[in-house]
Amino acid sequence: MQVLETARLLIRPFTLDDLENAHRLLDIDLQWAGPGFSLAQRKERLQFAICLAQWVDTGGFYGDRAIILKGSSQLIGMCGFRPWLLTLAERSLYGQVMCDSPLSALELGVGYGLSSAHRGKGYAAEAVTALIEYGFKELDVGRIVALTERDNTDSVRLMKRVGMKVGINPAPVDYPWAVGMIENHL
Repeated sequence: MQVLETARLLIRPFTLDDLENAHRLLDIDLQWAGPGFSLAQRKERLQFAICLAQWVDTGGFYGDRAIILKGSSQLIGMCGFRPWLLTLAERSLYGQVMCDSPLSALELGVGYGLSSAHRGKGYAAEAVTALIEYGFKELDVGRIVALTERDNTDSVRLMKRVGMKVGINPAPVDYPWAVGMIENHL
């Protein structure tokens, strides 16, 4: 997966040229790695993302990608595929067990994040929809999942908007996440 194109976005692998913008977005705006995450630390993670995107054994589809706004070429977010190990409890949040095994199951997950200045315009849904379509059509996966904190109502709403069933554990002390899942019906 080199570049996905939507009506308003390009979804492409990160490059080292994205370092300062990625640091500003992920570490200052979103504070994903916690307060004080340095530019040097972001460079290490960005180099890993670049390496992972080029890794032939994964088909080149795992890892984070830059969400670029067409026209301005501005980095406005990130999204990408990652492997997620879901427990039986997590898989049963939908009212049904996603498979017969009581063991944890490896699923293809989608992750996303958008700059605070670009939220509320449908960009995240556009990017995640493009990833889901790619996963179903090109990778031929049967299901894609997403996880977020149960209090992240914007992310839960996004999961529903892209067609995911969302399960939220009624016992947040035991499991504080919301899990979204969409099945391939192609």
